Amino acid sequence: QPGRVLRRLCRAERGVCCRGGHCHGGLHEGRRVGQARAALVGLRSNDLLADGNIADVEKYLVDRATAQLAKKEGSAILTGTGFNSPKGILNDSRVTSVDCLDSGAFDSDAIFDIIAGVPEEALDNAKWYLSMDTFLAIAKSFGKDSSYCNMPLGDGVPASIMGYPVVICAGPKFSTATSNDIIGAFGDLRQAYKTIQRSGLEYQRDPYSAASNNMTVCRFKTRIGGALVDPDAIVGIKYA
Repeated sequence: QPGRVLRRLCRAERGVCCRGGHCHGGLHEGRRVGQARAALVGLRSNDLLADGNIADVEKYLVDRATAQLAKKEGSAILTGTGFNSPKGILNDSRVTSVDCLDSGAFDSDAIFDIIAGVPEEALDNAKWYLSMDTFLAIAKSFGKDSSYCNMPLGDGVPASIMGYPVVICAGPKFSTATSNDIIGAFGDLRQAYKTIQRSGLEYQRDPYSAASNNMTVCRFKTRIGGALVDPDAIVGIKYA
C-alpha cells in the first residue's frame, strides 16, 4: 500500500541550533507529508573566515554540519519519542519485543528467541543495534570463552553475536535501564524503517545578523523524514 506508506513518511520538521560548537534542538512535527526540514546554525568569527582559505574553512563547516545532522538522524530512528521527533523503533509499540532478564542479569538464552522472532527473509541483512553498555552485558552473559559473542577486532571488523554483526550506537544502556524499557533491537533496519532525504545540504552565509560581534552566521538546511513501515522485520530487546 504505497499511498499509506508515503503518508507516514517524512512527518517531521527538524531544527537544530549550534552555538559555540554546542548543538541542541529536536525534530518537530510537521503537517505536510514530504516537508521535513533540518537546519543547523553556527556562529563563526569573521577573522577566521578572512584569515583562512575561505574554501577550506567552509568545507570544514559543511563536514561538521553533515556529521551533526547524521548523528541526530540516527538517534531519531532508534530512540525518537514521537513528541517533537518521529517515533523511533525502540519506542514504537508495533515492534514485537522479547524479555531478556534472568535474576537481574542478561539471559543469554533470550538471544535465540530474539533471532527466532525475525522472519527468514529479514535475516540475510539482520544486525544488532545496541549501545556498548548493552553489548557488554550480553557478552558477559555468554562468558569470556564463548564463541557466540565476539568483540570488535578493528580494521572494520565489527563485533558479532551469533554471527550477526553488531552496530554500536547511542542507545539505551542495560546498566541504567528500568523495567520494560526496550534496550536494543535486532533485525533488518533497511526493511523495517524507511527514510526520505533531499539530496544535498543547503548552505547560506549571513555576514549581517551578527556583524556587531564580528561574527558570520552559517546556516545549513536539509529535508528528511522517516517512519517504521515493516515492524515484523525487527525485534526489540525488553528489559524484563
